[in-house]
Amino acid sequence: MKRILYIIIYIVCVTMFSSCIKDLEEEGIFETTTIKGSVLEEGKETPIINISVKLTDGVNVPQNTFTDNNGEFTLSVTNEQISKGFYISIEADSIYTPKTVKLDAIKYGSKDFDIGTIYIIGANLPIVTTKALTNITATSVQTGGEVQDDGKSFVTTRGVCISVNQYPTINDMHTTDGNGTGEFISIINNLTENTLYYIRAYATNGTGTAYGEQIAFTTADGLPTIITGDITDIAATSIACSGNVTDDGGFAVTEKGVCWSTTMNPTITNNHTTDGNGIGKFVSNVTNLHANTTYFIRAYAKNKAGISYGEQKIFTTLSGLPTVTTDEVTNITSSSATCGGYITLDGGFSVTARGVCISTSPNPTINNTHTNDGTGTGKFISYLTNLSSNTTYYIRAYATNSAGTSYGKEISFTTK
Repeated sequence: MKRILYIIIYIVCVTMFSSCIKDLEEEGIFETTTIKGSVLEEGKETPIINISVKLTDGVNVPQNTFTDNNGEFTLSVTNEQISKGFYISIEADSIYTPKTVKLDAIKYGSKDFDIGTIYIIGANLPIVTTKALTNITATSVQTGGEVQDDGKSFVTTRGVCISVNQYPTINDMHTTDGNGTGEFISIINNLTENTLYYIRAYATNGTGTAYGEQIAFTTADGLPTIITGDITDIAATSIACSGNVTDDGGFAVTEKGVCWSTTMNPTITNNHTTDGNGIGKFVSNVTNLHANTTYFIRAYAKNKAGISYGEQKIFTTLSGLPTVTTDEVTNITSSSATCGGYITLDGGFSVTARGVCISTSPNPTINNTHTNDGTGTGKFISYLTNLSSNTTYYIRAYATNSAGTSYGKEISFTTK
């Protein structure tokens, strides 16, 4: 019985309280008020998006929100906060100046309370542009900017900032290139070769720091520039080849020369010369080649960044055979004649045998009858004996070295 009485009393109290709240709401009095408003930029009527709006009593911040895409915001305020008075605070950032709006204390809250538009002033930042990049090397770049407007506050610092990440700021590496308005030049050093960087100019005044447009660039690879020169003095076992280091790539050239191989695109892992260091022209003497062989050759230059190669060129070594001419036949009799020859070049190898070969058939060789008339280059005389009378013979001079045997022009004659 007592339990039933308690339940009845509870129901009566709840009903009476709900009725009181309902009566208050009907009279326009609410426990919590919704504060609405919008934030626009003064002079432009432009909504300020995603800026912090706080409810504060000057010390505590019981409510915090952000403006939407229309610049509008909503905050909830209790009767207790209303009765004490409160502030709507627009938080400062690098673009806009802060603003605080005081709302006086009121006795009761209404369901919705629109405080209207709060206008805030855009910060007077400088206007700065970024210059085009020039003189890009492996470790440096030249750029700059122009401060076109100081934002009604003296520009105390200007320059460019750079980073491997996008949108660098003055918290990243940056230059300091004077103050005030106007154009300025910035030279950035100590960069890493073959690296993508982002750069933009900046200018700082009493309000804050503004930035120019971002420019991306990649530093040079730092490799030297090398040209393969002419191939000269081609012999059976040697040649001469020149080169020219026209640019060191930003790092000192520690080695240069030529490399060669019987296969294409030779590198310094193949045969190569070492012909000093630094930039400039050089000549490489290539030796120990094989006769009558095709080679590929190109100049190279080495520095801290690596090795670069010049244009590939092709050459074929000489056969190595001697160069020999046949002399005229004289003193012709029925059984003998005098001839000889002249060896003008040994082909790169010592001439070990020379003379003339003779046959009654054209194109005689050393497999036919022949004379032996010494060694080396120069002129020699051959005496032909034991010939048959009234017979036509064919002769030509020969010279033999380690590369083989070469022959002079064929001459025919008839014995008496």
